[in-house]
Amino acid sequence: MSQLTEITSIKKKFQKLLEEIGNAREAVDHKRDWWEGKSETWQDSDAGQEWDAYLTASETLLEELENIDTTDLD
Repeated sequence: MSQLTEITSIKKKFQKLLEEIGNAREAVDHKRDWWEGKSETWQDSDAGQEWDAYLTASETLLEELENIDTTDLD
């Protein structure tokens, strides 16, 4: 069966995106370790809470992207 070139192109781009997601995951994990190494006082501060919210949103986004199921397109 021949495949649509547009779908094949998207699948290749998605594979590249997955690689970038892996890189971003490492960066977020590193920053999360940094955040967890801070004092509880700093974590509870406005800056600490902003970082926590940002990291949580980033972790959620990466999880959602990682969970995109493309197996039906194979």
